[in-house]
Amino acid sequence: MNGTDELGALLRAWRGRLQPSDVGSPFGDHSTRTPGLRREEVAWLAGVSADYVKRIEQGRARPTADVVRALARALRASDDETAVALRVAGHTGDVRALVPRTITPSVRRLLDRLDDTPVGVFDATWTRLDHNAPWAALTGDGTNTGEPAMNDNLVWRHFLGDGDR
Repeated sequence: MNGTDELGALLRAWRGRLQPSDVGSPFGDHSTRTPGLRREEVAWLAGVSADYVKRIEQGRARPTADVVRALARALRASDDETAVALRVAGHTGDVRALVPRTITPSVRRLLDRLDDTPVGVFDATWTRLDHNAPWAALTGDGTNTGEPAMNDNLVWRHFLGDGDR
Protein backbone atom coordinates (compact mmCIF):
# COMPACT_ATOMS: atom_id res chain seq x y z
CA MET A 1 0.00 0.00 0.00
CA ASN A 2 1.53 3.33 -1.01
CA GLY A 3 1.08 6.73 0.60
CA THR A 4 -1.79 7.85 -1.59
CA ASP A 5 -3.72 4.63 -0.89
CA GLU A 6 -3.15 5.10 2.85
CA LEU A 7 -4.33 8.71 2.64
CA GLY A 8 -7.49 7.55 0.87
CA ALA A 9 -8.16 5.01 3.61
CA LEU A 10 -7.63 7.69 6.27
CA LEU A 11 -10.05 10.08 4.58
CA ARG A 12 -12.71 7.38 4.19
CA ALA A 13 -12.37 6.46 7.88
CA TRP A 14 -12.61 10.10 8.95
CA ARG A 15 -15.67 10.63 6.71
CA GLY A 16 -17.34 7.66 8.35
CA ARG A 17 -17.13 9.04 11.87
CA LEU A 18 -19.01 12.28 11.11
CA GLN A 19 -22.66 12.83 10.29
CA PRO A 20 -24.04 15.67 8.13
CA SER A 21 -25.72 17.15 11.20
CA ASP A 22 -22.33 17.31 12.94
CA VAL A 23 -20.93 19.75 10.38
CA GLY A 24 -24.07 21.71 9.45
CA SER A 25 -24.28 20.28 5.95
CA PRO A 26 -26.38 22.34 3.53
CA PHE A 27 -27.14 19.23 1.46
CA GLY A 28 -30.00 18.12 3.70
CA ASP A 29 -30.83 14.66 4.93
CA HIS A 30 -29.89 11.76 2.74
CA SER A 31 -29.59 8.06 2.90
CA THR A 32 -26.40 6.51 1.69
CA ARG A 33 -24.98 3.04 1.53
CA THR A 34 -22.16 4.02 3.87
CA PRO A 35 -22.35 5.91 7.14
CA GLY A 36 -20.89 9.38 7.48
CA LEU A 37 -20.37 12.28 5.15
CA ARG A 38 -20.56 12.07 1.39
CA ARG A 39 -17.63 13.17 -0.74
CA GLU A 40 -19.63 16.19 -1.90
CA GLU A 41 -20.02 17.37 1.67
CA VAL A 42 -16.33 16.91 2.45
CA ALA A 43 -15.41 18.74 -0.75
CA TRP A 44 -17.75 21.61 0.12
CA LEU A 45 -16.31 21.88 3.63
CA ALA A 46 -12.70 21.75 2.41
CA GLY A 47 -13.17 24.04 -0.58
CA VAL A 48 -12.16 21.51 -3.24
CA SER A 49 -14.13 19.63 -5.88
CA ALA A 50 -15.89 16.36 -5.14
CA ASP A 51 -14.05 14.78 -8.07
CA TYR A 52 -10.73 15.74 -6.48
CA VAL A 53 -11.75 14.15 -3.16
CA LYS A 54 -12.74 11.02 -5.09
CA ARG A 55 -9.37 10.88 -6.88
CA ILE A 56 -7.51 11.38 -3.57
CA GLU A 57 -9.49 8.57 -1.91
CA GLN A 58 -8.80 6.28 -4.88
CA GLY A 59 -5.08 7.04 -4.76
CA ARG A 60 -5.06 8.74 -8.17
CA ALA A 61 -4.09 12.22 -6.91
CA ARG A 62 -1.33 13.54 -4.69
CA PRO A 63 -2.73 16.56 -2.82
CA THR A 64 -0.67 19.49 -1.63
CA ALA A 65 -0.08 20.04 2.08
CA ASP A 66 -2.67 22.85 2.08
CA VAL A 67 -5.34 20.53 0.63
CA VAL A 68 -4.51 17.83 3.19
CA ARG A 69 -4.83 20.41 6.00
CA ALA A 70 -8.15 21.65 4.56
CA LEU A 71 -9.51 18.10 4.38
CA ALA A 72 -8.33 17.38 7.94
CA ARG A 73 -10.01 20.58 9.18
CA ALA A 74 -13.20 19.70 7.33
CA LEU A 75 -13.20 16.22 8.85
CA ARG A 76 -12.37 17.53 12.32
CA ALA A 77 -9.11 15.62 12.62
CA SER A 78 -6.92 16.23 15.63
CA ASP A 79 -3.47 17.79 15.30
CA ASP A 80 -1.85 14.37 15.60
CA GLU A 81 -4.15 12.91 12.94
CA THR A 82 -3.41 15.84 10.66
CA ALA A 83 0.32 15.29 11.11
CA VAL A 84 -0.11 11.61 10.19
CA ALA A 85 -2.11 12.52 7.09
CA LEU A 86 0.54 15.01 6.03
CA ARG A 87 3.32 12.44 6.45
CA VAL A 88 1.32 9.79 4.57
CA ALA A 89 0.80 12.29 1.73
CA GLY A 90 4.55 12.92 1.60
CA HIS A 91 4.64 16.28 3.37
CA THR A 92 6.14 17.36 6.66
CA GLY A 93 3.81 16.90 9.60
CA ASP A 94 5.60 19.45 11.78
CA VAL A 95 4.12 22.92 11.40
CA ARG A 96 7.27 24.47 12.89
CA ALA A 97 9.23 23.07 9.95
CA LEU A 98 7.18 25.29 7.63
CA VAL A 99 8.47 28.49 9.22
CA PRO A 100 11.95 29.47 8.08
CA ARG A 101 14.32 29.81 11.03
CA THR A 102 17.29 31.24 9.17
CA ILE A 103 18.54 34.80 9.27
CA THR A 104 19.54 36.15 5.89
CA PRO A 105 22.96 37.79 5.49
CA SER A 106 21.37 41.22 4.96
CA VAL A 107 19.45 40.98 8.24
CA ARG A 108 22.59 39.74 9.98
CA ARG A 109 24.53 42.82 8.70
CA LEU A 110 21.73 45.11 9.90
CA LEU A 111 21.77 43.48 13.34
CA ASP A 112 25.55 43.89 13.54
CA ARG A 113 25.47 47.56 12.48
CA LEU A 114 22.74 48.66 14.88
CA ASP A 115 24.86 48.18 17.97
CA ASP A 116 23.37 51.13 19.84
CA THR A 117 19.69 50.30 19.17
CA PRO A 118 17.82 47.36 20.73
CA VAL A 119 17.06 44.91 17.89
CA GLY A 120 15.45 41.49 18.08
CA VAL A 121 15.01 39.27 15.03
CA PHE A 122 11.86 37.13 15.00
CA ASP A 123 10.41 34.51 12.70
CA ALA A 124 6.80 34.42 11.46
CA THR A 125 5.63 32.79 14.70
CA TRP A 126 7.15 35.60 16.80
CA THR A 127 9.90 33.35 18.11
CA ARG A 128 13.16 35.22 18.67
CA LEU A 129 15.96 34.02 16.46
CA ASP A 130 18.66 36.45 17.55
CA HIS A 131 19.18 39.82 19.23
CA ASN A 132 21.90 42.32 20.00
CA ALA A 133 23.33 43.46 23.36
CA PRO A 134 21.02 46.50 23.77
CA TRP A 135 18.01 44.17 23.26
CA ALA A 136 19.31 41.92 26.02
CA ALA A 137 19.85 44.91 28.32
CA LEU A 138 16.35 46.24 27.59
CA THR A 139 14.45 42.97 27.98
CA GLY A 140 16.69 41.08 30.41
CA ASP A 141 17.10 38.21 27.94
CA GLY A 142 20.28 36.19 27.94
CA THR A 143 21.93 34.72 24.91
CA ASN A 144 20.22 32.45 22.43
CA THR A 145 20.97 28.79 23.00
CA GLY A 146 20.03 27.72 19.47
CA GLU A 147 16.78 25.87 20.09
CA PRO A 148 14.01 28.32 21.03
CA ALA A 149 12.50 28.12 24.47
CA MET A 150 8.91 29.11 25.21
CA ASN A 151 10.20 32.37 26.66
CA ASP A 152 11.74 33.22 23.27
CA ASN A 153 8.26 33.46 21.76
CA LEU A 154 7.11 37.03 22.21
CA VAL A 155 3.38 36.25 22.11
CA TRP A 156 3.65 33.39 24.58
CA ARG A 157 5.79 35.51 26.88
CA HIS A 158 3.37 38.45 26.76
CA PHE A 159 0.25 36.45 27.53
CA LEU A 160 1.47 33.45 29.54
CA GLY A 161 5.02 34.17 30.64
CA ASP A 162 6.18 35.35 34.01
CA GLY A 163 4.92 38.83 34.85
CA ASP A 164 8.17 40.27 36.12
CA ARG A 165 9.26 41.83 32.81
